Amino acid sequence: MKERILINSLVIFILLISSMPLVMAIEHLNASDFGNPTPQGVEKDYYQPGERLEFIYYIRPASESKKTILDGEGSVYRYYNIYSSLDTVTLEATVFLATGASIKHQYVNGKCQNPKDICDFIDGTVKMSFSIGDTANYGVDYIEVRVKGVVPTVQKRLETVKALYIEVSDADTNALPPVDIKVFNLNQFTADINSLKQEYITLQERSNELEEEGAVTAEAKDYLEKARDNLTVAENYYKIGDYSNADNKLINAEEFLDKTSFELSKAEANFIYEKAGNELEKLSIVIVQFDYTIREAKDINIPVSSYELQLITLKSKYTNLIDKNDKTADYLEKNKFDDVIERSRNIMNETAELTMQANSLISELRKKIDEAKETPTPTPTPTPTQETSFFFEQRDRLILIGAIVAALIGGGGAAYIALTKYKHKKSFDELK
Repeated sequence: MKERILINSLVIFILLISSMPLVMAIEHLNASDFGNPTPQGVEKDYYQPGERLEFIYYIRPASESKKTILDGEGSVYRYYNIYSSLDTVTLEATVFLATGASIKHQYVNGKCQNPKDICDFIDGTVKMSFSIGDTANYGVDYIEVRVKGVVPTVQKRLETVKALYIEVSDADTNALPPVDIKVFNLNQFTADINSLKQEYITLQERSNELEEEGAVTAEAKDYLEKARDNLTVAENYYKIGDYSNADNKLINAEEFLDKTSFELSKAEANFIYEKAGNELEKLSIVIVQFDYTIREAKDINIPVSSYELQLITLKSKYTNLIDKNDKTADYLEKNKFDDVIERSRNIMNETAELTMQANSLISELRKKIDEAKETPTPTPTPTPTQETSFFFEQRDRLILIGAIVAALIGGGGAAYIALTKYKHKKSFDELK
């Protein structure tokens, strides 16, 4: 029973296979199957929009034995797709068969002339598609492609336009080389050169301003000089009509100007960040002075409770600013320069307000101390204790801190960032 079922199944399978149409495949082609197309009529290095262009392109088999693989096979046709991005283009492809016959395919006035062909116009590119069937082992001698059109307008200063490229079915995409032309835009060249010159001047002025303020702009100035040199060479190439080299030098100038802008933003961010750190150092000294003044007032029995509360508030706000400044360093390391500048300026503004407030309280309390000392008292003047010498000890240490800060500023922003957290923690421990 099982054997009979197996035999029946095998018979049905054979019948199905025999009833299916025989599908033949054509040979896959690559560049080695084609001869040199030797385009005729495309000799200029550069083309200007509006120029008329006419050239011939030959599709040839690489050898006599390759003729029979350029056509179809049996019922399978080989398709040739002709593309051009020229304006008002006309295409004509004449297929010369080895039998001596020829077939003409044309795209004229926006449509195909052969009803069997397919023509499209997509995004400024014309496509004409035709096929070659089986030539009964004769093959194709060659295909002559004639292209006539107008060089299109380009948006960039220099662009590559595909005057012709060809796709062949069942073939590598690069089996036939395209005809590319370089098209220049004089107006865009002039506009870009003038724009880059102005950008150079603007960045140079910004660099000078930052340097006058105290920022380090050496790296930015190096890039600025390279941008200037490339701009000069680019303009010279442009004047003699060497548009490729002019374009390459302008690309270099653009890159160097971008790097200049980056380095200037980095220099400004480093400078503002360091400035904020310096202001915080000054505030820490003023808080120490305020602390000392309160202790001095205590020693001569002046009520200082309200001042002590305000000192606690000042220390708390100072600690918050230190924390905010430490987090700003993270922004700097991630090259978020605009955020660094904004945060550091806010820190400086808040620090200035606290410094003014602290100095005002010191002045107010200092006046009370001076008045108390001018009033005669029978009690002997107490001998200065270790507490009254607190400020002078702190002053020496703060002077040392100031010297270190100055050295670090001279050594660059990287060292400053690395030691900021340590210095601020040390200052705050002294304030406790």
